[in-house]
Amino acid sequence: TENGSVLAPDFSGKWISPMHPEIVKDGPGACDVCGMDLVQAVSLGYAEETDAKPPLVIPASAAMRTGRRAVVYVKDPSEARPTFEGREVVLGVRAGDQYLVSEGLEEGEEIVTHGAFKIDSALQILAKPSMMNPASEPETPPTLDLELETATKLLPGYFDLHAALAGDDADAARAAAKHMMHTSGHSGPLANVLHAMMDAEDLDTMRKPHFEILSNAMISLTDEHAHAFPGVHIMNCPMVYDDRGADWLQKGGALMNPYFGASMLNCGTTKRVVGIEATQENMEPTAGEHQNHDQ
Repeated sequence: TENGSVLAPDFSGKWISPMHPEIVKDGPGACDVCGMDLVQAVSLGYAEETDAKPPLVIPASAAMRTGRRAVVYVKDPSEARPTFEGREVVLGVRAGDQYLVSEGLEEGEEIVTHGAFKIDSALQILAKPSMMNPASEPETPPTLDLELETATKLLPGYFDLHAALAGDDADAARAAAKHMMHTSGHSGPLANVLHAMMDAEDLDTMRKPHFEILSNAMISLTDEHAHAFPGVHIMNCPMVYDDRGADWLQKGGALMNPYFGASMLNCGTTKRVVGIEATQENMEPTAGEHQNHDQ
C-alpha cells in the first residue's frame, strides 16, 4: 500500500520470519531456514486492508540480485523486435514468490520473469554491459568490522564455507553460513552478510560479494592478531572481478579457489602465511597448488 504495508489478509494472526518471509506459521516459533525467532506478521507491515491501492510487485524470479544491487530486464516498447534492457531497481520486502518494488519500475512495463540470467550471459559473451559485468569498474565491496573473539569462533565455519564454495556445493555453503550465523548471532552487519549468502540463488552471488566481504573482514585481523590465526594461509586470485583480484583464507594444503570452483580450482597464489616471516620459499605454492591463469 502507499503507507508501506503489504496487503496480505491471509497473514492475519500469523507469525513470520523477519529474514525469510516465506516461513509463515500459526504461532510463535523459530525460522526453519535460519533459526531466528518468528515475529507477528503485523509487526512487519503485513496489513489486512482491502480498500487500499495494491503495491507494485514482480515475481522473485525476475530480479537478479548481487549484493545490494537488483536488476530486472525491461522490454523497450519503442523497438519493433523484442528488445530488453537491464535496469536497476530498489526492492522492498519479499512476500512469498514476489518482491515489492519501491523504485525503478512503473505499472504496465513488461519485464523478463524467467530467463534473465540467459540474457545476461549473452550480453557477457558479446562483451556488453550486464548484471555481472556492468559498464563501470567493479565496486570495492563494503567493509565489515569483526571483533577478534567473533572471528576466532567463526574460523572453523569459514573453512567449511571455503571448502563448499571451492567444491561448487551451494547447499553445503548455505549450511556453513547458517552454522556461522548461529555462532555469531542473528542481527547486525555480519548476520546480514550471512543471510544474504543463504538467500543467494546461485554460487556466483554467494562468492561475489558476500564471501569476499567476509574474507576481507577475517584477513584484516590476521596481522594484528597473528596468534589467533597461526599458520593460516592468505591466498589471492588475480582474475576475480575482471582482474581486480580477491583474497581468502585457507588452512593450508592444496590451493582451492572458492571464487571459481572446479572451473579454475588451482588459480591463485599464496600471499603470505600468518605468523611466518615472508620468504620466497614459504610464498611458493603449497603441496598440490599451482598457478593457473590460462583456463
